[in-house]
Amino acid sequence: ARALRDARSRSLDGDNSDGSTANRLLDQHGPRGEELAWATQSDAQDALLASFGLSSADGSRVADGPDPDSRATSWRALRMTGAPLWVRDDETLRKLIDAAARHAFAKTRDPGGENPCALLFAALGRANTLAGVFRAARDTRLADFFSRDFSLRKNREAALKNAYALLSKHRYLFASAFFV
Repeated sequence: ARALRDARSRSLDGDNSDGSTANRLLDQHGPRGEELAWATQSDAQDALLASFGLSSADGSRVADGPDPDSRATSWRALRMTGAPLWVRDDETLRKLIDAAARHAFAKTRDPGGENPCALLFAALGRANTLAGVFRAARDTRLADFFSRDFSLRKNREAALKNAYALLSKHRYLFASAFFV
């Protein structure tokens, strides 16, 4: 909590001496367009991430590990901060999304349910990790499917076919993983 207050009171770029951008980013409804633009242009993104508990102040450690009790690793927390929109460092963003995917799986142990686990791993291009998650959930059929080589046309067509079948069943999050 103290780090959060310190980050709020610190200047983000020197032209925002009262830290109002950090305060507004912490609004319970999430950031608005203006705050997202400021965060995108900020040279102090590490400090912003640290203020949300998503990384250390120097950016060296992004929230990692599937800790179900940790708000910092959840996809909802990332959405509420708008971090996927304003984090410019690709590696930091990948670590944040990986942690969110692991958190979603650890929380429900159902990668194919209405949680973002499958979509996040697919968006990261980690089909083998996704296959491992389904194997851990004892769903060998989907584990075998995600172990396929999706550079082949027939496997991409099978994924599209499954995605449309899932859409007809109103399983949108899981369908989007097949589209990706």
